[in-house]
Amino acid sequence: MEEKEDFWGEIESAQDEAIPSVMISGETQSMTVPQQMYGTQQQMILMQQPSSAPQVIGIFVIIYGAINSLGGLLGVFGGALLESEFDAEGSGLMLLAFSLVSLAIGIGFIICGTQINQRKKRGVQLAWILIVVTMTLGLAQTALFPVDLEGTGMSESLYYGTQIGGQVVCNAICGLLVAIPLMVNNSMMDDSSLWG
Repeated sequence: MEEKEDFWGEIESAQDEAIPSVMISGETQSMTVPQQMYGTQQQMILMQQPSSAPQVIGIFVIIYGAINSLGGLLGVFGGALLESEFDAEGSGLMLLAFSLVSLAIGIGFIICGTQINQRKKRGVQLAWILIVVTMTLGLAQTALFPVDLEGTGMSESLYYGTQIGGQVVCNAICGLLVAIPLMVNNSMMDDSSLWG
């Protein structure tokens, strides 16, 4: 049989030995210990606050619709009062018809503004449709209503050019302003759509 070594004896003898002393000198340095992720720790997700652009644009669209509706109402009542001032070519009836359509479009813009305020994408799309209809009606009014330019010194081509150009530019700017909620980050617009 082999002789077994005395394990505990070796440990006792190692404990009796003198331990050399070490002197450390110099400046202390700070050490950064990297943080470790443990399996039980949950990850942190930073959420941004939703953008307020849909609410701001929605309120502006509601105000524009209210002004448009008020103008349509004034046109309906004012057109009936001023019908005698127009010539007998039916201009008073045309003014009344355009005013009623303007009133309906104003109510449509109020509905669009409330939908944009509720972060619905179809409100923006409906507003675009109403802007195109408004531009078409403005161009029709420019073409159908007679205008007297004799005392102004302005030619007819310049008048109609500025009217048509102004209608197109103003309605294009309105269309871009209404589209702001679709272009900003974190607008939280839903996926509702009028065309698919």
